[in-house]
Parts: sequence; structure tokens; C-alpha cells
Amino acid sequence: MAEQIAFLGIDVSKGYADFVLLNGAKQSLEEPFQLDDNYEGHLALKKFLKDFLQKEPVFSHIRCGMESTGGYENNWHTMLYQLGAQDRRIHVSRLNPRPVSKSRDAEMQRTVTDATSASAIAGYLVAYPEKVRYNTPAFPGNLEQCRPLYANIQLLVKQQAQLKNQLEKLLYQGFPELLDECKGKWPKWVWTLLGLYPTAAALAQSKGKLKNIPYLNEEKLRCLRKKVCKQSIAGTDDATLRFTVRHIQFLEGQIKELKDRLRSAAQAPEIYLLTSVKGIGTYSASGILLEIGDIKRFPDAPHLASFFGIHPCFKQSGDEIWGNHMSKQGSSAMRGILYMCAKCAVIRDEHLKGIYEKFRQKGFSYNQAIGVIMHKLLRIIYGILSSGKPYDPNVDQANQLKMKVSKPDSPPKTDPRFSVQKRRLQPLTTSAPLSTRHRKKRRLHL
Repeated sequence: MAEQIAFLGIDVSKGYADFVLLNGAKQSLEEPFQLDDNYEGHLALKKFLKDFLQKEPVFSHIRCGMESTGGYENNWHTMLYQLGAQDRRIHVSRLNPRPVSKSRDAEMQRTVTDATSASAIAGYLVAYPEKVRYNTPAFPGNLEQCRPLYANIQLLVKQQAQLKNQLEKLLYQGFPELLDECKGKWPKWVWTLLGLYPTAAALAQSKGKLKNIPYLNEEKLRCLRKKVCKQSIAGTDDATLRFTVRHIQFLEGQIKELKDRLRSAAQAPEIYLLTSVKGIGTYSASGILLEIGDIKRFPDAPHLASFFGIHPCFKQSGDEIWGNHMSKQGSSAMRGILYMCAKCAVIRDEHLKGIYEKFRQKGFSYNQAIGVIMHKLLRIIYGILSSGKPYDPNVDQANQLKMKVSKPDSPPKTDPRFSVQKRRLQPLTTSAPLSTRHRKKRRLHL
């Protein structure tokens, strides 16, 4: 009898997990069971797997899968990964929850429980073996231990952004003149000023101390004094404004401290490779690696770009065509890192600066051109991590020349709905019951 493979779906919850074991035909091999995420539960799972392989010799391997749930799956994954290193018949994979969810929706399951979720995970392992990678480390180097630290930084950054949005509303009521000077930005002198004089009324009562605030020039000082003394329409909310400013400054200090810790704690050869790109620092390199994980799970650079929503998005349906724009799917934190790296790279790297200026001359706006550099950076990152070699702009320029030589001149762009290839089985006519808009467009192509 031919050897078979068993598939163990693990639905992880806080403190416990549900398990379902299926064969290659998605038939249940054992009754669903539940184990706690503690020493006894892990010991029971190890015994179950070894006993099953012993009493069912027809099954040569057990492939285990669990969704990435923000950290609750780490203990189970680590235990099974270590067990797989001892017993080559046991394999484990951490799965992206989104495709698993879409696969479950396609099967139209009406009832959703922990057991059915575990069954859906096992079914995904059966149905899409080419999309699952087993026994691969989630992150290079020691970055697995740095993941909670990175997650904490992202949480504080979000809290700070929320507080800044709240501060903008408070300034509109208590210090609108300063909000007009900031124009959506937060210079360093603003925080010092708000720490001393959080409202327009407090500033109006000040006497000459504003000259000691760094980065606040005389012109801005005179303008502010004139507005708050003669034209201010602000109310007074001193306590709330002062508390909000102090909270934002406290979070700024916490974020800086945690970033310094991450820089010193993150140790991986890939970090030093990524920092060979001018514009990517140690913290950004650590964040990029934590967001990407194992680069081998991406077959090429376009897949990596689409995973993080950096790729251009084009949509056509019926009479409507939506233009190209960044899809912005996936991790917003990754796009934030790439955005800041791209802004720095166009200043420090001559090769990337040339690409940026080229697209600016084509009529691209600043953010559109930066989006192009973000996509370029991600392709460079893929090449660096795949090859294990530092960044060399000469290699990228040579690859661009190869692309121009191998790629023939493309014909002028036309509406894809009326291309010769698409209409090869029937000539283009206006005799069909078309919409008025579509009929007009067809007439232009006849």
C-alpha cells in the first residue's frame, strides 16, 4: 500500500488549541480534541503524534498547520518545530489567516466553531500543498525574540498618532493661531512652546521668554504674538491641552527608547545587508525583516510587492475602468517604513535619486514618485535577501539595461476591451444590445 500523509489542523486560542487530523481525501482520522497551552498539553500532543505514527504505519508523515494569530501560536509552533528536528516525519507551518479564511468561505461552511476552524486549516493544507512551506524559521537570526518589542513599538506609534489627531482638535479650540502656523506638521519648537504656553491666553500673558525656544525665529514670534494678543478667537482649555502634550512627549520618549533597544537586540546578517542601501537604517532593516519573515516564501519580487500593497492596482469591469494606483493592501507598518526609507534614499543615493527625478519630469507628483521608489526599494530588498549580497547600484543599472534590450518596444496602449487578440473570434460591431457609453467607445475603435 502506498504511503500517505496525515494533515493536522490546529486552531489556536488563548490558552488552548483545537486539533483535527485529516487524510489526503479530507476524511477525519481521529475525533477532534482540545489541549491546553501548557507543559501537560504539549506533552500530550507529542505522545499523540508518536502513537499515531506507530499504530498507523501507512502514514509516513504528519503535516501540521496553524494560523498566525499575533503570538498565541508561538508556543505550539516552537514545540512542533523542535519535535520535527528530532523526528523528520513531523512538519509544521505557520499560515496566513486570510487565504485560509477565503478557502473556508469557498466551501460554504454554515457553522463556525473551533473544531470546524481546525478542520478548515487541515483542509487548506490538503488543497494547497504548493502554497505551504514547512519547517522554516519564521525570522532570520534572533528576530523571533524581537517580535514582541517591535509590536510594542507599533502600538505606541498608533497611540501617539491618535493623540496627535486629538491634539489638533484641541488646538482648534484653544490655540487656532498655532495650528495655522503648523499647517499639519509638528516642528520641534511647537512642543516646547506648548509645554510652556498650551493656550493662546497663556501665550498672550508671557513676557519675553519665547526667545529661549530653539528653532522659533523672530518672524514667527512676532506673528504669533500679534495674532494671540489682538485677533485670537480661542477659548481656554489649559489642563486638557497640557496633559495631551505631555502624554505625546512621554510616548515619544518611550518609542525612542524601545527603538534603541531593538537596534541593539536585533542580530542577523540580513540586517547588515539591508543597511548597505543608503536610506535604510538598523531599525528600519529590523522592521523590514520582521514584516517579511522568510524571504523564500515569496517566489519573486512582484509577489513581495503585492503582499505589502506596493504594486499598482488596475480594475476594469463592464463600462468602468479605474486608473492605476497603489493598492495599499497588507501591512501599513511596512509601507510606513518603506515611505521613510524612500524619502531618505532619494537624497542619499544617486541611482535612486535619478529614478525619482525621471518620474518627476514625467509629471508624477512628489508622493507618486516616492511610491515608485518604494516599489524599487522593495525589489532591491528582495534581490539582497535572495542573493545574500549587499546592495550594488551598478548591478541594478545593468539589470535595467538588460530589460530594455530584451524587451521590444511595446505598441501604443489601447483600451484592453477592444484589443485584436480579445476580439479574435468575432469582429467588433455595434449591433449588440450595448450601453450608450460602451457603444460610443466601440465606434471610436471601428
